[in-house]
Amino acid sequence: VVKLVVNTVLYLGTAVLGEALGIADAAGVDRQAVLRALGSSVVGSDHFRGKADKIAARDWSPVGALTLAVKDLDMALATAGERAAAMPLAQQVRAQLAGVEEQALPATDIAVLADIPALAQLGGPEAARRRILAADDARYAAMLAGDLDTLADLLADELMYCHSTADVETRPQYLASLASGRVKYRSARRMGEAIHLLPGLALMTGLSVVQAEVGGIERELRNRFTTTWIQRGGRWQLLSWASTPLKPAQP
Repeated sequence: VVKLVVNTVLYLGTAVLGEALGIADAAGVDRQAVLRALGSSVVGSDHFRGKADKIAARDWSPVGALTLAVKDLDMALATAGERAAAMPLAQQVRAQLAGVEEQALPATDIAVLADIPALAQLGGPEAARRRILAADDARYAAMLAGDLDTLADLLADELMYCHSTADVETRPQYLASLASGRVKYRSARRMGEAIHLLPGLALMTGLSVVQAEVGGIERELRNRFTTTWIQRGGRWQLLSWASTPLKPAQP
């Protein structure tokens, strides 16, 4: 735990440095001069002084790769979760890292945490959209397989699931309904989806066609849906689902 504490301070401190350097960059102040001043100040540390040249030169060749930051922050957040300890800053930095393309993690030094624009360029909105679609694909697959453990991991604790009947279920109620066998999914298709990204959140709209047995009756559910996804601990979870039945096609 002590090592996790030290490493967490290291990563979060580097990210805080990135915000502070953003002020200097916007003001046109030389990065090297700012880093020298920080290194000789009360906030100076061997870590910052050791990374100063890389940060100033925007050299992200790996000495300590982002892969380590992801691993350590995941462990720290899991440990905090087990002990009900709040880590909002760690969650925010981990969420930033969740947007980084996987192949970039081992090829990029943790010093990039001190350069917010450079960190953003390692992923970008398309990477986030791909991860959200992958999470939704995994959700549908778990529904069809009746894999409630996997499905539960993809659902946020605060989930509100509004069915096309206007019935609303919480996460425990929705999972209990599936566990009871009252609803059995046979097939599911999502189409025409659009994803709108917000800080830490995403809205997805589209159409879904689901074949299901509901209360012993086979039904085809053709709906227009809106979902909200939330980014936590480096992954996307479903926060809300709302669906509206499509009108039957006119003969």
